[in-house]
Amino acid sequence: MIKSKPAIFVMITALGAFILAIVLLIQPISLRGSQWACNLKHVGFVTPSYAQYSELNEFMLYSFSSDEDFFVSDRVQTVNQQGAVETAEVVFVGKYTLQDNHLEMVFNEVNFRHKHPNDMINRNQALYKGFTIQYDIELEDDFLYLFSANNSEEFNHICTKR
Repeated sequence: MIKSKPAIFVMITALGAFILAIVLLIQPISLRGSQWACNLKHVGFVTPSYAQYSELNEFMLYSFSSDEDFFVSDRVQTVNQQGAVETAEVVFVGKYTLQDNHLEMVFNEVNFRHKHPNDMINRNQALYKGFTIQYDIELEDDFLYLFSANNSEEFNHICTKR
């Protein structure tokens, strides 16, 4: 019985050292100073307000300038049923918090660089002011995966590092 105590102690110590090594090697996720490009394409609209469009494309550049500040440059491009292309350019500015892999983004400002000819699209973009989005995120190599915490497909993104 006395001989088994040192063996158990060595095994527990080795296991503890192994767990500590894993914890020290796994770096917490940080977005500070990073930029991520995301492209979304929407097709097949069922609402009358979007029925005039065959597609809507968004090209977004997420920029995390510090541990709490972000901005998103968003270019919205619509293609109508006749193939005509119209655009809007919007910059969203806000604050974010990142805890483990949980990201919360609060959109404080919506600034139009160029408004879309369709006021409905401009109003939809302006609605982001004061809006909060919660994501579960994963970083893998040069990809950032944003999964809407409330399972809204519309907000899921796969982005590439810039």
